[in-house]
Amino acid sequence: MSFQEAMDGYRNIVPITLSMARHIAYRIGFDKIQLLAESKGNRLSEISDEKRSVYELDIEHYRQCALYGEEMEVSLSGAKRLPEVMLIGLVSVYDAMLFQLLKVVFSLHEDIVLTSEKTLKFSDLSSYGTIEAAKSALIDKEIESILRESHHEQFSLLEKKLNMKLSANIPALPTFIEVCERRNLITHTGGRVSPQYIASGKNNEFDISDVTIGKKLDVQPKYYASAVNAVYEIGAKLCHVLWRKYAKQEREIADDALNELGLSLIRGRNYRLAEAMLRFGIEMPKLYNDEIKRMMAVNLANSLRLQERRDEAKLVLDNFDWSAVSDPFKICIAAVREDVAEVARLMKLHGEKGPLTAADYRDWPVFRGMRAKPEFIESFESVFGTRLFVKSESLVETPAEPARAQLSQATA
Repeated sequence: MSFQEAMDGYRNIVPITLSMARHIAYRIGFDKIQLLAESKGNRLSEISDEKRSVYELDIEHYRQCALYGEEMEVSLSGAKRLPEVMLIGLVSVYDAMLFQLLKVVFSLHEDIVLTSEKTLKFSDLSSYGTIEAAKSALIDKEIESILRESHHEQFSLLEKKLNMKLSANIPALPTFIEVCERRNLITHTGGRVSPQYIASGKNNEFDISDVTIGKKLDVQPKYYASAVNAVYEIGAKLCHVLWRKYAKQEREIADDALNELGLSLIRGRNYRLAEAMLRFGIEMPKLYNDEIKRMMAVNLANSLRLQERRDEAKLVLDNFDWSAVSDPFKICIAAVREDVAEVARLMKLHGEKGPLTAADYRDWPVFRGMRAKPEFIESFESVFGTRLFVKSESLVETPAEPARAQLSQATA
């Protein structure tokens, strides 16, 4: 499973699981007790009513009922701790990703490791059989030594080893470091604040104004959502920085992948994270070409618009000259500017055989909000001869075009 897939799971599925866990634990325990009472007990009608039923059990079955009650309490307690378990897993996904990422980089550029102070004993060297196996072991040893350090120190070590800046101008970094430190608290102190946590807060500029040594920190839904976004952002940015530096021949693929990531986040309505990734992409030097930068700009502006930050969205678009762009760009820009009259005009101008299909107008996030406008609906239905809103089962999903074949892959 890729880092992106794992993080999407933590962002989308885990919150649902967390919200349902206590209810499910209670329901399972209650159903067991109810079944036992109804099958083995005697209902006392004189003290029962429509809202509750009271049963009398013999001592043997009462013990079983008490056991079910204890099981339910244990399950409820476990469900209560589930957010903490998920936070531990969240950071573990990042650690696993970093190991694999560095494994690829160090394997492609062995000189990074061969200048390291890490050594292998002759007895160990002879056991590997081949030089390649020994090199792989040395790389693993080097990576493990990095991962044993704190997450903040990992950045410092990698900056020295790779001779590049990794931690500058990353707004999410303090939040990320705090998440990792809270994971350590959960693992080692049961979530209670330690002197090390306080010191890390001072050194890494995350908020410690409301914490004292010994205070228990929990994992509430709002905190969890922020933690997922921070880990997602740091991991994804690190991947793309190293990808672009150490596989320059794949720069076009990397740029497309970054734009697609931003688009995927917009589709999933995670507009703030989409904004962070797309802004990172636009500001990145030496993008493959101007077209991909414009795609990122349109998607970035759309993510801002969907956060009700229309003035900022307009500023992003105003940084570019759009006079000579293709028709799909023009339609998307009009949509981001919320110029429904222009979108309707272009839709009618190009007709049913235009650059955008009916499915594009129905599905692309760039038309969110636009699809509620009467003028948009009227134009769509007159051009395509069908209703804009149809039952989902009547829509047939078709394979997507290659990433750079159509603008739909950048602005959907």
